[in-house]
Amino acid sequence: MGDRRAFFRAYNKESTAEGNELVDVVLAVMRDQNASNRERMEAATWLADRGFGRPTVDIALEPPEDRWFTIEIGDPPAMRPKPSYTLVTPKDADK
Repeated sequence: MGDRRAFFRAYNKESTAEGNELVDVVLAVMRDQNASNRERMEAATWLADRGFGRPTVDIALEPPEDRWFTIEIGDPPAMRPKPSYTLVTPKDADK
């Protein structure tokens, strides 16, 4: 399989002026005002990925140990006192 890939890579380089023709085609799509935004963005992404490398995602999203903190606001619902209600009638409101 490695021989096939090496051959294909060499053939592509030889057939496309070291890949310059491939880049020229994609640049033309990116700059084409008549191409759809999707086509232009795909061309720009292709160029950026190959020119600068694909962006990496850092999956270690845990903060350092010295930055852990806890916020406690009030009592948990199970610990709160039950509200008491007093029925106020119109007669009681006058008092």
